Amino acid sequence: MRVGEKYINKFGNIAEIVKYKSTTDCDILIDGYELKEHVQYWNIKKGMFKSSLLPSVCGVGYIGIGSYKSRDENNNKTNAYSEWIDMLKRCYDKKRWEKHPTYKGVEVCGEWLDFQQFACWYYENSVDDSIKYEIDKDILGGKLYSPKTCILIPHILNIVLSRNPKRINNTFPVGVEPTKGCINKYTARIVLIIKLSAPTFVKLF
Repeated sequence: MRVGEKYINKFGNIAEIVKYKSTTDCDILIDGYELKEHVQYWNIKKGMFKSSLLPSVCGVGYIGIGSYKSRDENNNKTNAYSEWIDMLKRCYDKKRWEKHPTYKGVEVCGEWLDFQQFACWYYENSVDDSIKYEIDKDILGGKLYSPKTCILIPHILNIVLSRNPKRINNTFPVGVEPTKGCINKYTARIVLIIKLSAPTFVKLF
């Protein structure tokens, strides 16, 4: 009887077999609280299992314990997972900083290092599941990704906003800049989207 057997992985996590159907179908309990089903026995014995609380993205992000999945039934990344991964890479992937130095010093709040917490916020704030939403911290301003400092905006709107070179300067609201040659005068830029594939600047006010 293999139920009750315990094995340890290289990270120090301990897995106990709590249900055994066959060598290809076992349920294990990791560290006494995380249940994983349908695991191969030989992988368990070799220590080839991982806790969902172990940082696996950029050394800081972890999947967490909950119902939100990283991939759908077709094995494609979910919208929430794609946004979460990209957010972490912007903040903690040094290679990204070479191309986008403005992200250096930007951080993700502790709550959102857990994918389950981020996904919960993402889906609660998504109005239409058919629209791809992207996370934005610059509209509200700041150097922190968190529930209080970020909003979700449609992908096409994010493209329009990101084309504004003044956006990297948080002194003024997005779309507003000082008018050249004038004191205490400002220019507001409005963009009308004529074609979804190619946002077009049509007038300056």
